[in-house]
Amino acid sequence: MTNAEIERGLEALGVDRNNVKVLALLPLVQVAWADGVIQDEERVVIEAAAGRLGVSAFEVFKGWLDHRPTALEFLTGQQILLALTATGGSGLVPDTLPQLVEWCGEVAEAAGGLFGLAFKVEASEKAVIAEIANLLQLGPAIDWAAVGRAFPESP
Repeated sequence: MTNAEIERGLEALGVDRNNVKVLALLPLVQVAWADGVIQDEERVVIEAAAGRLGVSAFEVFKGWLDHRPTALEFLTGQQILLALTATGGSGLVPDTLPQLVEWCGEVAEAAGGLFGLAFKVEASEKAVIAEIANLLQLGPAIDWAAVGRAFPESP
């Protein structure tokens, strides 16, 4: 992806170079929207991830939580994310990507199961996570046994 393509993509997403870390939340948002609605529990996990990443563009990602981004916006964001992590751009490093996929699993798990007692991830969410992992060049395999351990409890 060229710098010009990255700039155009960022502009289309409402993101600038100062708040590019918000792109790291887009895969989590995509998983939350996989079943057509964002649950409160999923929103809490995404907001906690935003805090841990030091994301300052809350209005951008909260807009994504309130209004589902298009398939093209999800794809564009992930392509830019991949390009930036390959170069270490804006503090995003290659190690960020596997962590994001693990957090995607946490989002999927957040509203699953009966009263949060049973681990259950919807098939649509699993499919989206596999798609994200593949697009981010991490392969399609997800260790679902590790998903529950991936995202530390809030202090």
